[in-house]
Amino acid sequence: MDKDRIGAGEVDGALSAAYRDIAVEKVPGHLDALVLDAARRQAAQATDVRRPAAWYRTVSFAAIAGLCAALLVSFAHLGVFGTGGDRIELSVPAPQVIAPGAADSDRLLPAEERCSEAERSTSGNWWRCIRALEARGLTRAAEAELQALLGAHPGFVEPK
Repeated sequence: MDKDRIGAGEVDGALSAAYRDIAVEKVPGHLDALVLDAARRQAAQATDVRRPAAWYRTVSFAAIAGLCAALLVSFAHLGVFGTGGDRIELSVPAPQVIAPGAADSDRLLPAEERCSEAERSTSGNWWRCIRALEARGLTRAAEAELQALLGAHPGFVEPK
């Protein structure tokens, strides 16, 4: 078919006729059935993959039980649980209260205005040192030592 001799309408008509001749071909029925069966198998496998494996649930329960056991042991170690229905409060040490700059001023004080390590060895000796500092008029040093004593011995009660 020479394009110069044949008009555009004739070429389109011939091309359309050729396509119509090819379009009558059909896939045999047994091949359609094979393709559909393969697609069904793939679809069934795809839904199985989306479901979690049966052992996930067992492992999850074991992990939760282990976490609970660890928390119970930790709480028991802290003394949260009492016996016989008694409630036991946690004993938390009192926070150390130090006046601003007390630690710095303690290091800057001369040795005679501080309690020695031997005097700090027991709360009673430390208290006597503090009273001696007050008696000498060294109230700033006595206050710094008192704050340090209360920080080291939170339950300390002044003797009367």
